[in-house]
Amino acid sequence: MTFSYYVVDTNGLSADDRAEVCQLVLRALEKTVVEFESDIPWSNQNAWPVRGREAAKALMTATGKPVDTESYQATGMIRRAHDDVWHAFTTFAGYALDASVWSENRVLPIVSLSDEGTAVVVRLDEEERRRLEVEVHPVPVLPLREAPAARRDRH
Repeated sequence: MTFSYYVVDTNGLSADDRAEVCQLVLRALEKTVVEFESDIPWSNQNAWPVRGREAAKALMTATGKPVDTESYQATGMIRRAHDDVWHAFTTFAGYALDASVWSENRVLPIVSLSDEGTAVVVRLDEEERRRLEVEVHPVPVLPLREAPAARRDRH
């Protein structure tokens, strides 16, 4: 099977719209997800909507780590075993500085989110790419080599 890199072009979207696109990306590919991780930059929490703060708290609670005791935390790798934890991740990931998702049959992440959803890079086969394009339309899904250099260089 051949995998290629693509950029989901969130350029020009508001922070909440970027978070929503990130959630759509993650939900479109969720059938293959086995592990995920995210940072939790608590120092940015005043810019998050209530649902983002609640999702971040749920993620940290699920890891057994104290919630909101530091300005920056990370979940570490979380196995996708509980739908409520996955839902918290998909809700919060677009507000993270770094969040990634892995599938069972790939060493490299299938989704890498950076800088609050301003950089969204996916590594997909052709069928997954087509499915993703339908889910995020009208947001473009571009081959990495065609993405504007500023967004391509962040990954």
